Amino acid sequence: MDLEDAARQSGVIPPERVASLVSCLNTPDFRWLLNGPNATQPRLQGDLLSDFPVALVDHTGTPRCKQFTVLVLNNTCDLQPQRADFVTVAPVLDFHAFSQHVIQKRGEIKATNYLKDIMANRVFEVLWLPAFSSFFQGAVVFLDRIGAVSSAIYESALTGDRRLASFSQNGFYFLLIKLTKHLARAESDEVIRQN
Repeated sequence: MDLEDAARQSGVIPPERVASLVSCLNTPDFRWLLNGPNATQPRLQGDLLSDFPVALVDHTGTPRCKQFTVLVLNNTCDLQPQRADFVTVAPVLDFHAFSQHVIQKRGEIKATNYLKDIMANRVFEVLWLPAFSSFFQGAVVFLDRIGAVSSAIYESALTGDRRLASFSQNGFYFLLIKLTKHLARAESDEVIRQN
């Protein structure tokens, strides 16, 4: 994925903001993605919350639930009190732990390029984040493991002061690009659907 091209063609970034985002995209460490929890907006798409339950169904059909830090995916307007019964979240894992797992699974040589692609945000289904809170070596967000959780759990996280970080303005635009490229990218010309 060419990030600069994606920024220019996304259609979700105001034209007057594209140059600023492209400038950030040319900064390889992605530190510009995140800030501390937004002090003026308590509910934002892309907020990172700690100790949040995420349920996944394993290969046997068994549901598994575990606490994770999560990335909130709902649009900001849908996060307002009593607007929706559920919030959609994606689990966040420590990059160091993820890297160790990838190296163990693929071997060091094969893992190296893959992990570089992750850190450059070139893998559609994974969003790499720079260091924040206790994620000292950064984190990965699995956009292919999205789940829905009761809004009551979200409200509890907010009142429990479990917001860890919020996206910067350019970081938010980048999040929109990643979500669009993962969930709504065009299919290959080889895929033919019936009319």
